[in-house]
Amino acid sequence: MKFTGSPLLWPSWLPLPAPPPPLPSVTRRRDPRTVGKRAAITDACDVGYGAGTTGGSGGTTTTVSTPAQFTAAATSDEKAVIVVKGAITGATKVKVGSNKSIIGRAGSSLTGVGLYINKQENVIVRNMKISKVLADNGDRIGIQASSKVWVDHCDLSSDKKNNGKDYYDGLLDITHAS
Repeated sequence: MKFTGSPLLWPSWLPLPAPPPPLPSVTRRRDPRTVGKRAAITDACDVGYGAGTTGGSGGTTTTVSTPAQFTAAATSDEKAVIVVKGAITGATKVKVGSNKSIIGRAGSSLTGVGLYINKQENVIVRNMKISKVLADNGDRIGIQASSKVWVDHCDLSSDKKNNGKDYYDGLLDITHAS
């Protein structure tokens, strides 16, 4: 018998062989206190409504690691870049002033501390992980009647473990023509 290059055909009554099982994948767990992709302090906003926002660029750079240091730096009248280092825990609402950049370093977080930006301008909040802010202390980030505010690469969260959804209020509220 002579074959002349005709393709081998699989009979229609015979089932096709099963594909090989997929290879196991390795899933790395990341630290829940870190933001997956971090923006650099020097990244500028050049698109959208935040275009031209400079935050505290040109001002003093302050690294904070306690609630008192953070509150003092964020509420000051001076232009400033505030770098958050480590986990800061409290139960308060911090009123952020104009011309501020609040930047979270790797592994940093605010727990129970909300940011309130009211009637301010030129504020950047970047690389922050903010969680579990009680409703009495506002939202994770609340922005009212403000302009040139840029929220970038932030992780805002809560849980429903305590008295349901209203125990912790909103994650991000932008209101009053901001």
